[in-house]
Amino acid sequence: MIQILPQVGDPLTMTLVLTTPAAPPNGTQLRAFVLSAESSGGQVAELLAPMTFTMTYGVGQVTGVNTPQLYARSAKLRGMADAWDAVPVSVNLGARTVTAQATRMTEYVLVAAPAAQVYVPITVRP
Repeated sequence: MIQILPQVGDPLTMTLVLTTPAAPPNGTQLRAFVLSAESSGGQVAELLAPMTFTMTYGVGQVTGVNTPQLYARSAKLRGMADAWDAVPVSVNLGARTVTAQATRMTEYVLVAAPAAQVYVPITVRP
């Protein structure tokens, strides 16, 4: 579900197209889509007020060793065609939902990303 707050100006026509990214971020892909918007003035690249995404994922798609993370195709190429920016999310493991807010019209992908590893140095005494 995507909830869009009322925007100032012309009415918008939103389009959501399911997709399969050519080079997604690391992890198991759960959902991928492209959002676009048009007003009477043409294509809209960014909304004035954030939209809220709430996505569900299936049983067993996320385990104790990975976490759901949403990525947006980077607005800056940074020298690479397939750069992604992490979008802050709120995860409800019990309901199996991920909620995020964003303003950009772009490609988004929800992945079950491998959990971060923390290396702790240890000392071994003889």
